[in-house]
Amino acid sequence: MEELTFKEEALARKNGLIARFVTAREKLGRQWRKRLAESDPLFNTNVGYDMMVNASGALSDPTRIGIDRLNSVVVAMEKIINEQPAEV
Repeated sequence: MEELTFKEEALARKNGLIARFVTAREKLGRQWRKRLAESDPLFNTNVGYDMMVNASGALSDPTRIGIDRLNSVVVAMEKIINEQPAEV
């Protein structure tokens, strides 16, 4: 098996986070930004808003957001999804 360079590994991690972001965004629906801002005080700030905008922009240009910030957005979104009551 071929070893990945640091850059290739980082890109693979980012692509995985982008895929998780897309899945979470679909599950949260059109109001995902509002729901995120209501559930986590960070995302109710200018910095948090910028993180959400940059996470969306990463779909077309992955360089728009760093891995750490993208991870923060994705984890917060997944937390909301996991707290939702199960549908019967």
